[in-house]
Amino acid sequence: MRIGIFVISLERAKRRRQYIQSHLQSLNLNFTVVDAIDGMLVDEDFLYSQADMERVRQSPYWLTKGALACALSHKKALDLFVDSHFDMALILEDDVVLPLSIKTLMSEISEKISEYDIVLLYYAALRGAYLSKVGGINVVSGSLLYPMELKQVSTSSAYIIGKEAARRMSSIIIPVSVAADSWGHFYKHNCYNNVYLHYPMEVQTKDFKSSIEYFDGKFKSKLSSF
Repeated sequence: MRIGIFVISLERAKRRRQYIQSHLQSLNLNFTVVDAIDGMLVDEDFLYSQADMERVRQSPYWLTKGALACALSHKKALDLFVDSHFDMALILEDDVVLPLSIKTLMSEISEKISEYDIVLLYYAALRGAYLSKVGGINVVSGSLLYPMELKQVSTSSAYIIGKEAARRMSSIIIPVSVAADSWGHFYKHNCYNNVYLHYPMEVQTKDFKSSIEYFDGKFKSKLSSF
């Protein structure tokens, strides 16, 4: 099974790009850097032409220019994967910390899921990510388990995805109506058959400031601190 690694990275975020390239090279991984669409620099007319503006007006603090650009950046990575010779892909954002066992983990996961599936290697849930062992899959380090409430699971920092799932997911991103990590939305639209979470979670993230700005003023500061 051929697995490609696609790293979404803002060109102007020099420190983050230098970090992720050095990190992946230290793990002896081959990867493709995907220049992220920059919500601060991209033409606003173009950005909004790719968005569901009714949803943007309904959720202006969530569907910011940064969030729209992030969703389009993930589509860019997915399209590169779909057009490649790889059977599966590991999609990464540029702040992840991968375990030393990542090659083994990638290889085993790719042999146990189908081209219609996705595995989140990094995830978060404000109210807790409750997992079910029913139908779970054992892997070299832990298990692939089903989230009980997928809509509570967030972040798109690191995930393994099959080619058909990537093709389906890419096809519905535009017009952008949700954030890149709205896994429940994509599942509802039949983008993939199964969504697994790798548990216990071995992928972590560096303490970089997010390049996606949500909210304004004091509330944004409180959320960042939280």
